[in-house]
Amino acid sequence: DAGQKVIWLVNKHAAPLKYYASHTRTVKLAEQFKRNGYEVYIVSASVVHNRNIDLIEDGSDYVIKQWNGVDFIHIKTRPYKGNGLSRILSFYEFVYKLRKYANQLPRPDVIIHSTNIPFDVGVRHIAKHLKAKYIVEVLDMWPENFAAYGMLKRDGLPMKILYYMEKLHYKRASKIVYSLEGWSQYVVEHGWDKSHGGVIDLSKTHYINNGVDLAEFNRDRAMYSIDDEDLNNPELFKFVYVGSIRMVNQLQLLIDAAEQLMDEKRAVFLIYGDGPDRQPLEQYCQDHNITNVKFKQKWIEPQYVPYVMCMANVNIMNYAQK
Repeated sequence: DAGQKVIWLVNKHAAPLKYYASHTRTVKLAEQFKRNGYEVYIVSASVVHNRNIDLIEDGSDYVIKQWNGVDFIHIKTRPYKGNGLSRILSFYEFVYKLRKYANQLPRPDVIIHSTNIPFDVGVRHIAKHLKAKYIVEVLDMWPENFAAYGMLKRDGLPMKILYYMEKLHYKRASKIVYSLEGWSQYVVEHGWDKSHGGVIDLSKTHYINNGVDLAEFNRDRAMYSIDDEDLNNPELFKFVYVGSIRMVNQLQLLIDAAEQLMDEKRAVFLIYGDGPDRQPLEQYCQDHNITNVKFKQKWIEPQYVPYVMCMANVNIMNYAQK
């Protein structure tokens, strides 16, 4: 909007691309806003998610630092592993410290918040305190994931409370941007939209999926290659998965499919990534003599991903079903 020139992109898990690739969307949005004349800051935790890296080493509660032309505000948070209590506490610590130091930071006109309901709904209150326009960005199905993956019963009291918090959070946002194509139907199914007597105006919701910077993709594919005899073997038919190896991605299904193709001598399944399910799945393959599944690097730098994807015959994206 005219006159609204300072934007905060609040995403606790965003980090400079040299450290982490999963939240490229936030960095790319920052770059686009900056090209269009806005002053943009990515507000994130100092601890890089799933990496043993803290971007604040001197004990400061926050730092403002530029990485490859993108300005970050890193908020000091505790380290954690996995999805236990320490990670939950890091969310609340992030919001608490952001609220505490908000008046010392470049004042935003607009806050675009990649939310993780219920852990960081306090960012909305920070926006109200700063008199900034508040836009919710829905990139994942929080808190729905708690029910979808069996952690809470969908009709139980805890989930009902979380759904109520979610509905109010969306209601109070100025706009809602979502990257999941069916998200608006999720709102309708819950009866939260105004046409079904609810409180959410779907006209203020906008679908923007995760795009790809094709120029950068093609440049990286040409410049960064991996010397791997399986990946580079033209005689093999390669099914490739690159990403987190955890419950939500349910790679056991991929391994079951590989087992069915054991007689197809050209077929090979290459898995890049790490997570809590990697070691059990590797052990499963070993115990069942599944030789056409090969676990590759636990981490590859983002610039190598285009090459890996382009060498695949089939790229796999898999999620657990509800």
